[in-house]
Amino acid sequence: MLIKTHLTPGKIVALYALVGGFWIICSDKLLYLLLANTATVTLNRLQTIKGWFYVLATALLLYWLIQRYAATLYRFQKELQLEDARLRGILETNRDGIVVFDRAGIVTLSNQTAREIFGLQVGNDYRDCLKHIHAANNTCFSETEHPFVQVMQTGNPVAGVECILFHPDGDVILSVNAAPLYDATGNIDGVVTSITDITAHKMAEVAERDRNVAQAKIRAKTEFLAHITHELRTPLTVSYTHLRAH
Repeated sequence: MLIKTHLTPGKIVALYALVGGFWIICSDKLLYLLLANTATVTLNRLQTIKGWFYVLATALLLYWLIQRYAATLYRFQKELQLEDARLRGILETNRDGIVVFDRAGIVTLSNQTAREIFGLQVGNDYRDCLKHIHAANNTCFSETEHPFVQVMQTGNPVAGVECILFHPDGDVILSVNAAPLYDATGNIDGVVTSITDITAHKMAEVAERDRNVAQAKIRAKTEFLAHITHELRTPLTVSYTHLRAH
């Protein structure tokens, strides 16, 4: 955000010159009233000229310094604006949900994915999502289990917190990571969380596990039949050999 002010470098310098000129005139008038003679008047005029020259010279120097500082500040602000826009662009195109909470648990930033998953908007409370989710074991997701609360209480990041989001189109399995954000003094100033939809991954794990179980059953059945066949063929082979011998 750009700093908005009505005090431009030109106005600051003009104010400085006005105050300086007012001081010169008033101080000269005071000296003239106290020491009214020809030598004093001449000296007074020379001091006035010298004073005005000093004010104008320092005003020009001040203008140059302020203008240079303002240009540098404006450039930094534009760079910050570009970085902010770039960051928001990255966040909005991220397939994971990104939510930033302040110390009180109020959402200060959320990307499109997070808004689609939880409906969390800037200004919402972290508790607003608790009513929509359960723990991975289908038990109630308590407030103390919320990644935001865990990070604020311990000061440490948390990773892989799984929960189930109830959705009209079908339950969604989520994995949540969270990490603290710090202010300039090193104190925790908020929490950033990333939310990943792992439903497809979990379904693939279940399908893989079911496939492995089915394959294990087939192998066991095949081995059992092979063993039974071997046991049945052995006596028959012996009997056939005995009959041929006689």
